[in-house]
Amino acid sequence: MNDKVELLKKECELEKLPFLGIENEYPDFYQILNDIITEKEHEKKISIQGLILCDKFKTTLKHSIVSYYLDNTSDGKKTFQLTEKNTKSKTVIFENELSQRDLLTFVNDEKNVIIIKTEKDIRIYFKGCISILEGRIWKYTPTVNSVLNQIRSIDASINITHLEKLIFFAYFELSLNKIGATIVYFNKTRFYSKWFDKSKARNIDLNKIPEQEILKNYLNFNDGAIIIDQFLKVRFSNIFLQYKPSTLKNVKKYSGTRHTSAVCFSYEKPKLYVITVSDDGPVSIFHAGKKIEELSFISFNQKLSKNRDFAEWIGKIAEERGEISDTYEEQVSCPKCNRKYILTITKLTGWNDHEEFDCPHCKIVISSHSCFSIDGAECPSKR
Repeated sequence: MNDKVELLKKECELEKLPFLGIENEYPDFYQILNDIITEKEHEKKISIQGLILCDKFKTTLKHSIVSYYLDNTSDGKKTFQLTEKNTKSKTVIFENELSQRDLLTFVNDEKNVIIIKTEKDIRIYFKGCISILEGRIWKYTPTVNSVLNQIRSIDASINITHLEKLIFFAYFELSLNKIGATIVYFNKTRFYSKWFDKSKARNIDLNKIPEQEILKNYLNFNDGAIIIDQFLKVRFSNIFLQYKPSTLKNVKKYSGTRHTSAVCFSYEKPKLYVITVSDDGPVSIFHAGKKIEELSFISFNQKLSKNRDFAEWIGKIAEERGEISDTYEEQVSCPKCNRKYILTITKLTGWNDHEEFDCPHCKIVISSHSCFSIDGAECPSKR
């Protein structure tokens, strides 16, 4: 295993990413992942866009398997390179483009893993989670089950099957693709069409994958809330959620318009659920004027940058390659409590993780750098 591959493996191990241990099933996993990460578009050395690694291929999805693999045939949507243990590479072609739900269902088996390279990131599907590498930042998606259990404990009447489909759509289809949205779900409540503008009526069935794609494309270019009845059918779109100004006195204040309208509307219509998808990722679920749950990416760049052992290790690698590592001290003061701190800042060529230093007393940011590590110690001098 060369230095780059060893570095990648160590990085993943230190941050305990969800796919750890997969190398026990596939010893070349980190080499494969490194090849995909370091491939340059113009070189075309590795043509993998969608790769399935499995012990033995099993799926209920309609597909066909070609007994050979050709360059540029795997798009990571409908066609994948298939590598079964002890066999040569093949190509699997699914009858329909796989949804995120399909992909996650496929990797529930601990012996299955999928790697997909998109224009913006690299995604690793394993054990029901998606680990995402975007630039030099790792993050992964949480599982949905804990969220559903929390909601069920609050509202026993919830149609959990429908809500699960909605959350999957909001989180894995919209959030992962950075598509913002507001979704009003009527659950088992009687649907009141008189609340909405008839000219904006729609009829899209979210139980059907092709129609989910239609809605996803629509939301990518249109604002306003979508209204979904108890049968998971979109009845209205591009709706402005109206609420009384006095409602703002009874709910938690949010800075964004999307969250404010969601919490106010759910307060005035307490039997409904309002799901918001932020452009930058988090999915929030509002009910009866409260945010009852949130799904957001778990990001590791902050932890990674503060790991001193890892910093020293890659610093050594940098020196061997003749790269520049710079360490210096800087004194800063907290504007609130006037405490002074000495920061030790390490910069390393090729690493641009953004790091902030909080005042341990006031918990406010007092220094920010694009650097690899930043540590602070309170000055012994007068505060």
